[in-house]
Amino acid sequence: MPDVSVAFSDPFLDELREVGSDALANEVWQLAETLRHFPQLGTTAVRDSIASRYGQDIRKLPVGSFLVIYCFDGGSVTFLALISGSRVR
Repeated sequence: MPDVSVAFSDPFLDELREVGSDALANEVWQLAETLRHFPQLGTTAVRDSIASRYGQDIRKLPVGSFLVIYCFDGGSVTFLALISGSRVR
């Protein structure tokens, strides 16, 4: 599979800024580069509450104590949400 493009939604970037952790931001940028090459890396097994908010075709990956929620449409990855593990219900 050729490399795909990566984009970040405004809500995702807002959540990342709100956390205010340089270490977490660096992990997210590294994850973005990884997903550029391996976009199907994340699991599609997400809680119903998350799928109902962001859509059925989403994936998740842990980063530190957070979950990165993203979608892959075949040609691009879009980071949708950064959810604290303590907020996942």
